[in-house]
Amino acid sequence: MVGLSVWLIGAFQALSALSIRHDRFGQIARAKVTQGLGLAVGQVALGLLSPSSLAFTGGDAVGRLAGLSRLLETYRKVSADQQTAVPARTLLREYRQFPLYSMPAAGINALGAQAPVLLLGFAFAPALAGLYVFANRLVAVPVGLVARTLSQVYLGEVGQVQAKGGRLQPVLTRYLLAALLAVGAGCGLVLLTASWFIPWLFGTQWLPALPVLKALLTLAIIQVPASAVSQTLNATGRNHWQLIWDIARLLAVVLAFMLARQFRMDLSQTIWLYAGVSALCYAVLILAAYASLETPRTNSGSPPKAAPRKLHDARSPTSYSRSTRTQRSRHFNVFAFTHGFIHAPVHGTVPPRLQGANLSCFRLHGLYPQPQY
Repeated sequence: MVGLSVWLIGAFQALSALSIRHDRFGQIARAKVTQGLGLAVGQVALGLLSPSSLAFTGGDAVGRLAGLSRLLETYRKVSADQQTAVPARTLLREYRQFPLYSMPAAGINALGAQAPVLLLGFAFAPALAGLYVFANRLVAVPVGLVARTLSQVYLGEVGQVQAKGGRLQPVLTRYLLAALLAVGAGCGLVLLTASWFIPWLFGTQWLPALPVLKALLTLAIIQVPASAVSQTLNATGRNHWQLIWDIARLLAVVLAFMLARQFRMDLSQTIWLYAGVSALCYAVLILAAYASLETPRTNSGSPPKAAPRKLHDARSPTSYSRSTRTQRSRHFNVFAFTHGFIHAPVHGTVPPRLQGANLSCFRLHGLYPQPQY
């Protein structure tokens, strides 16, 4: 049963990636809700019938199978539209960098994320380490939600732009700015109000966690934008860069805690040192993402680029160049985020062929070049 659950987890991730590629974010949301309900109902029902480990793992498999069934619609549609089948050997040869580099990188990344808890447990008393766990839990849940959501939408748009031969740099910049604005506003608000809402919600016994919380919130301001675009290296075929970064991040975190122990820093000083080192690592990741767009690819593992498609003729009166856009309107184009980021323009000047288009994020006039869709 455990093997079946692991296979279902992998299948769910694969079909989720396929749905992202085809902008079916609403379907992913429905599949996750179905999976969550299936896990709860399946495990409770089978546990009541037969309280055993087999019933628990069986309920897990039932829930994951229920969620997977919601994603099969995209797979059937894509399979029906596919004209030719690519041999498995060709796919393995073309995308060999993913199992070769991305699989160990994912394991090292998970180890790097959990390393602070383990190292704090060795360096400090359990009560002090618990302050970090408490603060990290408060920050990790909303930060992880925002980062995963932006990362999924970003990856889907990157695939579309690559398939059409467009430029990825404007897309990368746009998502970095969007993530920075979103997390900066949220973290700033929490930083200003944390001194009174922590004792109000959790009690005065958690006030010693306030300096740790402030350090982690400051780190989140750069962590979320970097995490949102972290798939850039994989999308551009720089899987080995990602592996190198994960190894370097893990070593830097371990070294930071070793230095803190060597200089006998207290908990607050140790966490601020960890936050500073991690922020530097995330800044390097962002720079590496930009560098991967400039470096020629040799064996990227990405599909061949198609010829870019022009939406407007420069000589046409409907041409929508940046200068014309700036002259005609300096308003924002705001898109409603509903049912998987299906956006409807509600203000601003929109070229006719873009009306009703399925764009993956809002864009601001005049800040950067128009992506080539």
